Amino acid sequence: MKKISKLILFAMLLLALILIPNLCNAATETVSNSADFIEKVSQAETGDTIELNGNIALTGPIEISDKNLTINGNGHTISRDASWSVPGTNATFITAGGTGTTVTLNNVTLTGSLKYGGQAYNGGHLILNGVTISDCAYAGVLINGGTIEVIDLNLGHNHEPDNIGIEIGMGQDVTTTPKLVMNGAITTDETENVIYLAENDELTGFDVENTDDSEQKIFVQGNQVVVTDAENKVLYTSNETEVELGGNDYVENKTITLHINNKTISFSVPPSTTVTKTALEELIDLDALGVSNYTIEGYYTTAEFTTAFDFNTPITDDTDIYVKLTEVAVTPAPEATTPQKDTTPKTGDSSYVNIAIAVVALSIVGIALLKRKEF
Repeated sequence: MKKISKLILFAMLLLALILIPNLCNAATETVSNSADFIEKVSQAETGDTIELNGNIALTGPIEISDKNLTINGNGHTISRDASWSVPGTNATFITAGGTGTTVTLNNVTLTGSLKYGGQAYNGGHLILNGVTISDCAYAGVLINGGTIEVIDLNLGHNHEPDNIGIEIGMGQDVTTTPKLVMNGAITTDETENVIYLAENDELTGFDVENTDDSEQKIFVQGNQVVVTDAENKVLYTSNETEVELGGNDYVENKTITLHINNKTISFSVPPSTTVTKTALEELIDLDALGVSNYTIEGYYTTAEFTTAFDFNTPITDDTDIYVKLTEVAVTPAPEATTPQKDTTPKTGDSSYVNIAIAVVALSIVGIALLKRKEF
């Protein structure tokens, strides 16, 4: 037992000897202009932190690779200096490039990039926490074969004329599959292309992932991806794509169950879908249900028919709808009767006219004979 304890203690000491130098070597640098920023990033070692103590107008891109780096904006803004007017090969403000690279952006605003505010390139991992991105020419953020992790991201309008918030793509020579990790929430007033799957690109696949405690969730839904809130309401829907969408997080359709007397009809819809009366009526065959002498009076959320179902509210969970029926009163058919024969002479009927003439003629003859007998 003592021998095992000594081995554990030795292992702990060895681990401490490995970690302590790395902890001691982690540095914090403060920058206040573009030149300092670019220089300190270039010189930084993995685990270092760079603090902004003012707004910075960049004269060129910040490219980070082969290290883990934290950039604390402290509420300041990174924008583009007027001298940086030609996009060049990389006109993105901050890029995390290559496998083994993680860049964390905290509490900073990125605005006015000639391309993107931030980028995760070919295995690089970019974490966005308290970050606002607006007025970037191509999109707010580009996942270019890397991983973007959203903790707290606010997206203004990016790209003209149509908005593009987070663009997912794969450029040439990129070998890793792009991934979007939800670990918090996206906020935006935009409704179009909050997440955009690049078209006419090298994109062949895209993965999604959610952390357990994420406020919002990202899911694959058919050939799109959607972001939902804590109540399963769909907040943002991407454009459609032909590429393979992967990961372990897929939209689970919600089940609607119609209760009609003692029978039920069930069907599934994607979350945040609304249903219509017409759609329900097409599903309900009263003859097949054995209630052909009934009509549908209404749809309710309770078996007691106390609360009407709201067709304007999106379906976010499995839902029961109770159908109230009203019996149709049956009117007895009238008894069949034999109509009486009409013997009234019809005007214009020649047979009746001939009979009348004959009667008149006989009457005249009879009168004449009687008068002859009198004389």
